[in-house]
Amino acid sequence: MPARSAADFRDSIGVQTHIVYYDTAYGDWPRVVQKLDELGVDHVRDGMYANPASGDWNERYYQAVDLAVAHGKRFLFNMGEPGFGQGSLDQLVAAAAGRLRGAADGFEGPNEYDLFHGGPNWQGELGDYQRRLYRAIKAEPLLRDLPVVGPSLVYDDADGRLGSLKDSVDIGNIHPYTGGEAPSANHLQKRFDAVDHVFGSAPLYATEAGFHNAYAADHGQPAVAEDVAGSYLLRTYLEHFRAGISRTYAYELIDQKADPGLSNPEEHFGLLRNDFTPKPAFASLQAMLRLIGRPAAVAPQPLDLGIGGDADGVQRLLLQKADGRYTLALWQSASEWDTQRQIGLRVPSRTVSLTLPADASVTLARPARDGDAVTSLGRVRAASIAVPADPVLVDLDFSPAAAGPGPGAPSADPVAPATPADACTPGDGVVLRKAGVAASISSRASRARPFRVGFCSPTAGKVVIETGPRGRGGKIARVLAREALNVSPGVPVSTVLGSGRLAKASAGSSAAGVRVRFRARGARHEIVIDHSLDVSGVRRRASHR
Repeated sequence: MPARSAADFRDSIGVQTHIVYYDTAYGDWPRVVQKLDELGVDHVRDGMYANPASGDWNERYYQAVDLAVAHGKRFLFNMGEPGFGQGSLDQLVAAAAGRLRGAADGFEGPNEYDLFHGGPNWQGELGDYQRRLYRAIKAEPLLRDLPVVGPSLVYDDADGRLGSLKDSVDIGNIHPYTGGEAPSANHLQKRFDAVDHVFGSAPLYATEAGFHNAYAADHGQPAVAEDVAGSYLLRTYLEHFRAGISRTYAYELIDQKADPGLSNPEEHFGLLRNDFTPKPAFASLQAMLRLIGRPAAVAPQPLDLGIGGDADGVQRLLLQKADGRYTLALWQSASEWDTQRQIGLRVPSRTVSLTLPADASVTLARPARDGDAVTSLGRVRAASIAVPADPVLVDLDFSPAAAGPGPGAPSADPVAPATPADACTPGDGVVLRKAGVAASISSRASRARPFRVGFCSPTAGKVVIETGPRGRGGKIARVLAREALNVSPGVPVSTVLGSGRLAKASAGSSAAGVRVRFRARGARHEIVIDHSLDVSGVRRRASHR
């Protein structure tokens, strides 16, 4: 079975935001960034604004981008359109190369121009603008190495009416909404065929895809139940990546405005409800990203897997991590929702038989239903797996370290370093070492009091990083933010943790703390590193970084 890079899969996941929708939930931008951190998504799609006449309005936007970038986010910037009132093309490019230098993943052409403008000359206007955008980006030395993404369209016949833009894009663009139906390879193929003459052989982004929950709406796409949307979102990312789409941006992070009557589809595409509470889609994606972890880049190699049994309609994607580790995603192509009757459809699980080329430590996870909880099947060479409609992630670890001690073996040290302890370089900041593992902790100025934590171990395992106000004995009094990461031998991982609740809890104190808990694969005990930080000194430390 061919494998794809797990690092590339994680890198393919993005989400849409609307920074300048100041009268919506996006107006609380620090809280939005906090939720992006909790979700674990690094790639964000939003607009670029640079009209000098906008003054403070622009400055608020620039500071919002700066905050997200400080938390490790990068933006695919939509670069306006013909007649754009918030900056000429030259002004937008100047802002990208100036104030917002380093914030960009890439630059996108006009958004759904055929829907929002149309008219008899829309094709010529759109094509001319895209060509000018491409020339302007490639003429700017600070930006030319970043990709220029083509424009997006809505109507089924619009692609056929737009001429070729092959010479004015690095990456093509589609918006493959399914209209509440299950994601499928057939649906994607229709979109590929439609844009083939526009973008040619260029790679593709799906800069919007998603599902809304406005059950009472009498217009727009059909609604989908929140739990089904959670499953469909994961299936969308998996189907898209399997089909060769380089990145997909879910539309959108949060429901913009309150709509208790569930009548406006545009207010219910969010992964978060308008009050920032998570929908199943948010929890499902968060869990899948935690299970995938942040694997190092690898050159994928095929794996000699056998899949049999009741495998009709079972889709599969094999992701290679590193050091003998793979994740096999399995799901069904069946629909989980009847869009006409607005009811869930029961999809019986299919039991497939999995045959491995060698003994492996096998665990199962079902992120859309069970979060990041895993079930171990032990070290086996064959297994029977029940595959529901929503994805099952089968983690296969062929590394010797995954075997653990044999039956009746004496309890071992939780970490038996394969390399010298000081070979692990977890990152910048205060570096703490214990029993062969290393953690780095640093902090930066922010209302959310975020702490960047790096971790490195000479053996594989799982690290859980927690932050909260400091209690007696220098340990965390209660956990207010947590993230779990899988660890490969000698490969550093890192995260940024913080929250408004942490800032509030430590408002009357200068004390906060970080706890790092690591359990090596096969070990019975975990290594715990506690570290206290003087919150009052965060700004001083941050200023020297």
